[in-house]
Amino acid sequence: MKYKKLIASFTMIQIFLLIFFSLTCHAVSADEDQSFISNDYLKLVVEHDASKQLEYLRFQLETNLGEEHNSNDDNRSMLYKNFFSSYTTININGELFIYGTGTDTMSPYFDIENYQHVSSQQFNGVEVEQRLCFDKGFSDLHNDMLKITYTVKNNIEDANVGIRIMIDPMLDDDDSGYLKTNDVTFTNEVTFLDSNIPDVWSLESTVYPEMHAYGKINSGYIPDKLIFGQWSSLYDNRWDYNVDDNQNNGDSAVAFLWNEKTIRMGESNTYTAYYGVKNYSSLSPATGTTNNTIYISVIMSVSGIFTVALAIIILRKCRYE
Repeated sequence: MKYKKLIASFTMIQIFLLIFFSLTCHAVSADEDQSFISNDYLKLVVEHDASKQLEYLRFQLETNLGEEHNSNDDNRSMLYKNFFSSYTTININGELFIYGTGTDTMSPYFDIENYQHVSSQQFNGVEVEQRLCFDKGFSDLHNDMLKITYTVKNNIEDANVGIRIMIDPMLDDDDSGYLKTNDVTFTNEVTFLDSNIPDVWSLESTVYPEMHAYGKINSGYIPDKLIFGQWSSLYDNRWDYNVDDNQNNGDSAVAFLWNEKTIRMGESNTYTAYYGVKNYSSLSPATGTTNNTIYISVIMSVSGIFTVALAIIILRKCRYE
């Protein structure tokens, strides 16, 4: 069973470009250590409270407009919301680590210039950097997908390193959507390998037929495995999971797995996955030039006092490659 967690909500305060407004209060709850980044399509929440060891630096995703010409998917969850149940595994020489449980090499922050959230941790001398930003998906006009990037930098002797990104999709409160590729619906667990890995997969709600989510595989970062599986099985198996093709994946989860590969000292490797909604190039942005405006809220606890800083920036694309 997944444990529930309240997600603090913050009112968006619009201010002029690169001007910050500070708000001081007498107390701050634990959940107010979360911060978020938002544009007209999506809202990304990142856990900044290091005391939440099982949730630190994990993230969740919601829609704002979502699909612009579909008002029925506005302001809905896209990842399981009440518990940060998606996580990334780092396999270093056969030893498994969860991103967020390592040693911070810097304080996590929102890179305002490049419109992204950045954090970095070290595991046995191997540095892993996480970058989260909104990027174009199926149209150059819409930054409507979350780009999830991990860069592994090896600062020690040669190491065999693999990455598994596991996400727990949920559309609004429906935690058992249909996973599909090429118009084929998969109700049981399945693993895709090599040339059978689809470029695009989708999730359709069993409760809200008007809601959809999409994943993309970047041609430069094709995983060795794409797994559609039961969430509890993927959650409990941190690395390679042998699917049961007779097991219904009603509480579905998706894992992108890159096998261990030797990274020599001083070298690095990058792994990327995409998840979001789908807008088409033929549909011009409904909100005009403001459709890619990004909103950043950074929550900082200092002796029981917190500061909320917000900025509005015009977001063209995720600049990190």
